[in-house]
Amino acid sequence: MYSDLGFNTAPFSIKLINPKGVDVDLRYRNNLNAFYGVGCNYKWFSLRLNALFPETKGSISKYGLTKYYHLGFDFTYKKFFTDIDLFKYKGFAIVNPKEYAIVKDDNNYIMSLLRTNNFSINTWYFHNKYFSMAALRGRSASINSLIWTWYLKGTFNLFNVSNLPSILPSSILNNNISISEADRIHGLDFGIVPGVAFVNRYKNWQYSLLGGLGGVIQEKGYKSLKNSRNFIGIAPRYDIRLMGGYNVEKWFVMTYIDIDNKSIIFNNLEYNQTYLTFKTLVGYRF
Repeated sequence: MYSDLGFNTAPFSIKLINPKGVDVDLRYRNNLNAFYGVGCNYKWFSLRLNALFPETKGSISKYGLTKYYHLGFDFTYKKFFTDIDLFKYKGFAIVNPKEYAIVKDDNNYIMSLLRTNNFSINTWYFHNKYFSMAALRGRSASINSLIWTWYLKGTFNLFNVSNLPSILPSSILNNNISISEADRIHGLDFGIVPGVAFVNRYKNWQYSLLGGLGGVIQEKGYKSLKNSRNFIGIAPRYDIRLMGGYNVEKWFVMTYIDIDNKSIIFNNLEYNQTYLTFKTLVGYRF
């Protein structure tokens, strides 16, 4: 059994490439909401329930109000670990609007209706039979020595960003670049990310790292009131998870950092988003 406390965030940037003028690189940030949860692990089964703290942690006047939703499920089978997640965010603010004369003062440009959605299914195959995500996370295992392995991560992702009447502020729209008027940008991709992982112990302290680099085949597109287009391409993907904490036979305190990137590149526009989860977990093993 365990309980955790942390936060999720999903900042992204959009770069509009203007062949005959100045490029625009806008940075979008959501407001932070902390969450708390309770969960249990038994053999291959894992269940966790969580809720948001009632008050937003960031400044509403600076970042607006962000509505956030997350549903997740994971399980282990032999050398495989599968993680299924759905993230939804509504409400972002552009934090560098003054650079492009979107505003005249130092305030952020709040877009309360802007949404991002991300549904992903990821499966890791760990070559070393003694290595498991349970050992990496500490929930149901306390390791005694260094374990390392190479792995393959199969990944499937469906994600998008949308806002009416457009994702970019009206002052940035360019009639000569149709994608600048898009009210929805989406991507669907799948591929393989190879990597290396290890978990080690120093006295009662456990630490681990999982990191990989690969690519995906991607169907991508955009929609606006005037136009709608779809393309097929490839995109890079990386895989990073850091975990560490105090881990003994009966109980543990672990900190997790998960980083998941999403990117879409068009001829005149680049979209990059990072889903970041940070949490500290306290648990007891029966």
